[in-house]
Amino acid sequence: MVIAFLRLVLFVILDWESKIHLFAITIIGFLLWGTFVEPHTIAVQKRYFDLPCKAKIALISDLHLGLYKKQGFLKRIIKKINRLHVDYIFIAWDLSYYPKINKLHELFWPLKDSHVPVYVVLGNHDVEKPGHPIRKELISAIQATGAHLLNNNIVHLSGFTLVGLGEYRSHEDDVSLLENTQSLLPVIVLTHNPQTIKKYTERHHVDLTLCGHTHWWQIRLPFIEKGVGLFSSTLKHSSRGYLTHKMHNYFITWWIGEVGLPMRFFSPPTIDVLYIWEKRRTLSKKIKDQLKWYRDKISDVFTVKTL
Repeated sequence: MVIAFLRLVLFVILDWESKIHLFAITIIGFLLWGTFVEPHTIAVQKRYFDLPCKAKIALISDLHLGLYKKQGFLKRIIKKINRLHVDYIFIAWDLSYYPKINKLHELFWPLKDSHVPVYVVLGNHDVEKPGHPIRKELISAIQATGAHLLNNNIVHLSGFTLVGLGEYRSHEDDVSLLENTQSLLPVIVLTHNPQTIKKYTERHHVDLTLCGHTHWWQIRLPFIEKGVGLFSSTLKHSSRGYLTHKMHNYFITWWIGEVGLPMRFFSPPTIDVLYIWEKRRTLSKKIKDQLKWYRDKISDVFTVKTL
């Protein structure tokens, strides 16, 4: 607000030549920030989900390592997640963006430094839609780090069941797995493309779906989100956050890498930290005891003692 006021004052008091210079400096400043600063920052967002289990999960997606971002940025991501003390790392990839095939093992090696298990699913760039035919080499590089690559697999973790589905664009997302989980625990689905959710029916038992892919405005201008239908339930390409489609809940994370231009505005790379636990429906014993103590004190004050 203060900056906008100062700009207005400068616009009024400066002559036209000075205004042109000011405008040029502002544009250059935005370009430098969007190219050299914001793409290399790492933000952290906390998210809370009410499920009958307890877990702390770091969720990231769309790293797009290769053309713009290299091994060093992934190393920073893993180092920052390690300091967050999560239980698991989930990656709803696109992993790659035109990387050098002979550099894949080196590119993803920082995953080996994770202090907790890493679970990943492939994205459209990883299955050549679009992209170079690197799937075999990419899978080899990921598995060499010790990360768990899920492609229509079910994993039973502490307190919940994780289902990793294949990529939507290559028709590998086998949602029939969700009919046969046979688990009394909450079911969390990890997939890349939120369009997979449209395949869900009443027979599919899913408590929460985690995904990426939408990118949510790499170059974003403030105050425009409502105009483009952000946070809608129609699975638009710009959607992000906690959403609902029919009877199913899903969460779309922000993305880490860049495609097209190596620039970002008001859209920093973000790690979403998911806090999952069951909300307490009743007061704890400690709070009940404290309330009883206050009630007894009040009762003593207003009680007329007789001799």
